[in-house]
Amino acid sequence: MLRTLEPSDTSCRFSLGLDSVRSFFDPVWIAVRPLTILVGENSAGKTTLLAMLRLALEQLSGDVPPNFNREPFFLGSFDDIASNRGGRGGKSKSFELGIHAPLARSRSNSTRPDDKRCGSITTQFVDRQGIPTPVATVFSSGKYQIALKGATDATAGSIEFTIDSDSVSMPSSFPVRAQRYYVGGMLVEMSHLSSIPTDSKQELLVRKWLATRKKTDIDMFHRLIYAGNAVAKSCKPVAFAPVRSRPNRTYDPIVDSPEPEGGHVPLLLARLRAESLRNPSAKSLFAGLREFGRLSGMFDNVEIQQLGRVASGPFRVRVEVAKAAWNLIDVGYGVSQILPIVVDLLRAEDRLHLIQQPEVHLHPRAQAALGSFFGAVARRNSVCVVETHSDYLIDRVRMCVREGLVDSNNVIVHFLGKKGRATSVSSMPLSPDGSLRSVPKSYREFFISEQMRLFGG
Repeated sequence: MLRTLEPSDTSCRFSLGLDSVRSFFDPVWIAVRPLTILVGENSAGKTTLLAMLRLALEQLSGDVPPNFNREPFFLGSFDDIASNRGGRGGKSKSFELGIHAPLARSRSNSTRPDDKRCGSITTQFVDRQGIPTPVATVFSSGKYQIALKGATDATAGSIEFTIDSDSVSMPSSFPVRAQRYYVGGMLVEMSHLSSIPTDSKQELLVRKWLATRKKTDIDMFHRLIYAGNAVAKSCKPVAFAPVRSRPNRTYDPIVDSPEPEGGHVPLLLARLRAESLRNPSAKSLFAGLREFGRLSGMFDNVEIQQLGRVASGPFRVRVEVAKAAWNLIDVGYGVSQILPIVVDLLRAEDRLHLIQQPEVHLHPRAQAALGSFFGAVARRNSVCVVETHSDYLIDRVRMCVREGLVDSNNVIVHFLGKKGRATSVSSMPLSPDGSLRSVPKSYREFFISEQMRLFGG
């Protein structure tokens, strides 16, 4: 169980917890820093980790039920997600997903500025006609715990408060998501207890138990139930597909709402170009595009050619290379593949970008430039979690750290290795000189072996 395992990295932005999810057989907490890089062989679990990170952050808000099959991640049914150890271990009957994050400030605003306590929110999912369904959520920090158990056809739900070994519980007919809102309101106004449809004696017992707690205890419960809210607001997940949309010769202004393949980017560029004369942020975005194009050697500029007299008419995306302008479809495929990622990262702050294989169709020089670009994004108020197979990208990030352009505390590399069916996660922070720490023996074992063969060793 995730709550029995404390995250080892407490200096990170937050951590993702997985237990019995596909090849993540055992409980594991994975630190997320402003630039988090995932490496490992195919089918090691990198895409699963990205998908679960999006789900975990969306669950913090509690606004929508979990969706395990939404672009660009399609995880399947419960049987496709729950671990299958094979043999005696067999198929897991449940799996857990969690976030370990800083606690919310107290409702009385009495939280000290140096109070940096964290809490864990873990949710258990079981099989309901093939659909992974949340049945229990536990909020915990030190000696404090709030356990929410949803009602099912077979069992009653409950809400339980615990301080050390002292606890009190009450039955509840609400689903888990509704219980969280109820508990938050209950802690703000104790009289709300009378509105819950439950046994009156148990109501009275819970009311008396909470009434005898210290004010600091009630504040801690309140902070717990809203743990992770700051992360949910500042790290709204945006996921990119591993292959972005194909370029067109002309575009019609239809929609610029974000989509994983990046099909919205041409219209977004057209709109921002029209605003660039009066909008400093739009002007800054095009300057950032030119800078990335220069560093990567891919282009000098990106411009919009309007095909008509009205803004709602069709347009073309023109790419300037060596003082000549070309249609986006007529330049290297790598330009159209990387453009959605660069544009969205330049535009959006307070986002968590989940990026799969950004190096697709890029020359090594451009892959290295992408490392510098991600390092620059890490200095802003955004988070990038990047799944990559590119040594050029990783080495450039390490150079940026060594040269003082990126804080080593803002970067971490996770190596996902496979042993049989199981995935292990080895976390490798960076030193100020750019070197990787805590490097497992299996990391780069293949590359070293190939080099030895090349030199006849």
